Amino acid sequence: MNRPLSTHLDIPELSQSEQVLVCCTIAKEKLEAGDYDSGCAALAPWWTLGRWPRHAGLTNAATAELLLIAGTLSGWVASSQHIPGGRKPAEALLSGAVAVFEQMGETKRAAEGRIELACSYYYQGAFDLARTTLHYALRCLSENDNELRSVGLIRLAVVERLAGRLHDALIRLEEATPLLAESGDWPRGRLHLELANTLKDLGLAEDRKEYFERAFKHYRRALDHFKRVGNHRYTMKRWHNFISHQRGMI
Repeated sequence: MNRPLSTHLDIPELSQSEQVLVCCTIAKEKLEAGDYDSGCAALAPWWTLGRWPRHAGLTNAATAELLLIAGTLSGWVASSQHIPGGRKPAEALLSGAVAVFEQMGETKRAAEGRIELACSYYYQGAFDLARTTLHYALRCLSENDNELRSVGLIRLAVVERLAGRLHDALIRLEEATPLLAESGDWPRGRLHLELANTLKDLGLAEDRKEYFERAFKHYRRALDHFKRVGNHRYTMKRWHNFISHQRGMI
């Protein structure tokens, strides 16, 4: 039987804050792979799902990172398990992360926290608040922050799609596309997935088969990217929904 993940990272040479930062990196990798349980386990010495992290004695940098990753994980777990009101704890953690990053003068990281925070807002139906939060986060980023800017634009596209503004969503995704030319599989997979979702919804709304054909290509590309990071969870439900809708169009 394997030992818990945290025991492998009890490295005397590292301070508690340094160990937190290492564990947050591991937890983020697990999150991107869709392995939320392992992501939570990586943070187990300092955080348990549904509770506030134990951050006494940690540096501000470690505290902020712990709040950010714990909040992001909380949100994805709540969505995957359909927990009523489950996004509220994520919202509190992410708000805490933003506050600490701002105190440190880390504008880019605070913007990253706001982008994740907006996700909690729009899943609760607060589209205007999510939109405002994302626009503010994007204004705080420099022209060189291509990948994070693209993630913000993808999230903004999700807001517009869920609000029924499908052509506005497509414009945001077209803005994000060139920013991801040199990025890894995770953000590119998210871009193609949201393009597929938006085009599929446009096909349904306007009864146009060509949108489904374009959506199919983007779903395939999203699947390829997510397979490379080991994440099969992220697309399969949407893939089955897409196939069902496509059959209805034939």
